Amino acid sequence: MTLIIQSPKELSRHTTSLECKCSQLVTGPTSTSTPVAFKIFHVRVDARSNSSNKSKNINDFIAELVAEDSTLEQDLKEGRKWAASVLYEEHPESFRALRLRAGYSQKQLAQKIGMSQPNICELESGKRKPSSDTLLRLAKALGTTTDIVLKSLNSHSE
Repeated sequence: MTLIIQSPKELSRHTTSLECKCSQLVTGPTSTSTPVAFKIFHVRVDARSNSSNKSKNINDFIAELVAEDSTLEQDLKEGRKWAASVLYEEHPESFRALRLRAGYSQKQLAQKIGMSQPNICELESGKRKPSSDTLLRLAKALGTTTDIVLKSLNSHSE
């Protein structure tokens, strides 16, 4: 199935010709023997305009896509869960895997617990230790116990 989606307004302002397609692709069994569905976005830009704004934050771009297609957020959540099980199978106890299994991006988890995304990044990399209050908020948001969150933070992996 191929679906042509309307490109985000900001991106189209910086292009003279833009083709953006979203296709649904189902692959064979993964290491967990469960078929995985992917949404793949194909973006082809033929030429750039002479605009002075040369870049766009990927999070802003994804937010625009989600605003245009409400089903994309659930697809992203499922993709994060898949990434946790397949890409972090060697470190299933890491904080990053715990966050991904819950289906959150760093930004989403940060918003849910009243922090900023860089703080979540620092927690994942082991550069920051949470306060007891933050530990409680993380456990609640991730649907687990403070013991599991603390263990995951102590076993961080890059």
